[in-house]
Amino acid sequence: MVFCDAGEYSSWLSCKTCPAGYACPHWIEGGKYKCGTGEYSHEGWERCQHCPAGYYCVNGGINACSPGLFQPENGASGCYRCETGLWSGFYATGRPEIDIQTAV
Repeated sequence: MVFCDAGEYSSWLSCKTCPAGYACPHWIEGGKYKCGTGEYSHEGWERCQHCPAGYYCVNGGINACSPGLFQPENGASGCYRCETGLWSGFYATGRPEIDIQTAV
């Protein structure tokens, strides 16, 4: 068994870089575990991170909320759709704004 650094995992007799969507702390034998719902990681990371507001995280990946969607909470696995007459831009973290053009 090979002991690897944080951000790596043991693959038989060598160490490999931890893949995106997984965490590879140095203290886990064998070395990697999949990020949970609402978490993400990039290649070579030691631990998974909670998804920040304005984003959603599924299968260890991170995605920005698209225009017309928002997410005010950390650790989310999806975004909320704006109600009719409201809008939001990319990475929206707060409540949508009134769309003046359609509200008139």
